[in-house]
Amino acid sequence: DTMLSNFLGMKNLLDYALKKSVSSIVYVSSSEVYGKTENHTPYQEDEYGYVNILDVRASYSSSKRATETLCKSYSEQYDVSIKIVRPGHIYGPSLKITDKRISSAFMYDAIRGQNLVMKSKGEQLRSYCHSLD
Repeated sequence: DTMLSNFLGMKNLLDYALKKSVSSIVYVSSSEVYGKTENHTPYQEDEYGYVNILDVRASYSSSKRATETLCKSYSEQYDVSIKIVRPGHIYGPSLKITDKRISSAFMYDAIRGQNLVMKSKGEQLRSYCHSLD
């Protein structure tokens, strides 16, 4: 469902935009297209890491990569300006506490007055983006 939703949803949007002569489109991709990289963060825009196809989130990151390729193809074939942004770790009012991501887990624990527990060495770097930014 994830792959079809991301890829076919964007294809339908691109086809509609062409029909309506839209000249500029912004596609919100994901920092997950980078996969595991040598440099970690900050990512370089031309850097593509390794995505483990057995990982539970592989369908999401792979669908975002494929959709970026679709956007590039449409941009070149139909002379449409398509800008791609790759935000990471988005949080905001609609964040699901049950998401099991570090941002939602920390916020949920903080709201309840619990200690913030790191389940690793804590050496990871994260950049956060509020949904209204």
